[in-house]
Amino acid sequence: MTIDCGPNEHLAQISSTYSTTHRDRQWTYVCRPTLASIKHELLCVMTGDVNTYSYGFHTVCPGYAFLNGLQSTYHEHFADRKWDVRCCFLESHQPYNCFDTQYLNSYQEAFSYDVPSNRFITGISSHYSGQYGDRTFSFQICQLA
Repeated sequence: MTIDCGPNEHLAQISSTYSTTHRDRQWTYVCRPTLASIKHELLCVMTGDVNTYSYGFHTVCPGYAFLNGLQSTYHEHFADRKWDVRCCFLESHQPYNCFDTQYLNSYQEAFSYDVPSNRFITGISSHYSGQYGDRTFSFQICQLA
């Protein structure tokens, strides 16, 4: 699974539904153009795995950065995914006025989240349940100054 906003974009919406047949989630997303004042200064890199199978995780893009992509690898035995986050680093803008969303879904339930205008996803948290073979998700949302 890959969520891939281009180098001049960031996530505007992220949605997911759970398939009991596949014991996995399907994902959709929408990207929006990044502000002209900051898109010329971006360096985007993948962080590497932020979790192991069957465990929760919490990761925030370090320093002056926002999340503009996710990648994950599914393992049938665990009915779970390892996650990798792509962070885009800024030279002169810093996150401020940040908040964490509540967990957006219960296990095996769908969710959809619209990122407010002029805000960016800067982090992601997830809990895993072996009983349900699924995850719940929360995001850290910030403005950039």
